[in-house]
Parts: sequence; C-alpha cells; structure tokens
Amino acid sequence: MKSHEFEPARLLIGLVLVTVAVLAGLEAAGEYDWPDWWPMAATGAGMLLGGVLATMTWGTRRARTRAAEASVSASEEPEPELGGMPMEELRGEYDRRFER
Repeated sequence: MKSHEFEPARLLIGLVLVTVAVLAGLEAAGEYDWPDWWPMAATGAGMLLGGVLATMTWGTRRARTRAAEASVSASEEPEPELGGMPMEELRGEYDRRFER
C-alpha cells in the first residue's frame, strides 16, 4: 500500500470533532452539562484552526518543492545553442521552387 502524506489539519479537525462528539454523548447521558452554543463554537473554531493549519502546510510544502526544483535546475547543464534552425533553410528552398 502506498503511504500518504501526513496532513496535520485533518488530524486537528478529527480530534476536535471526536472531542465534541464525546462531550455530546456525555451530555446525553446526563454526566456533563454545557451551554447550547458551546458545541457549535468549538466545531467552528476547530474548523477555522484546521483551515489555517492546512494553508500553512500547503505553503511549506510548496516552498520546499520550489526550492528542490530550483536546486535541480541549477545543477543541470545549459542546453547548447542551435543557431539557425534547418527548417528555415528548407522553407526558403520550398518557396523558391514554387515562385514562378
């Protein structure tokens, strides 16, 4: 099985949602009492933090990829210059042949 990249934002959002679900279950069992607005606030804050973390992760990976590409392209030898392309010569001969 191919391994996947670690996604810290997904971990954070998953932990927030599991925590809210456990606390909701405790409230339904009568073990815990919280204000009605609290689960929505916790879920919204977790999603917001997850979005910020996902953006930071994306930016970091993008910067690393660009740095790696820059180091690879800097180490490659430059391509030799071709000068005039042979196609131009052929095109000129073709035009002269049919100029009558």
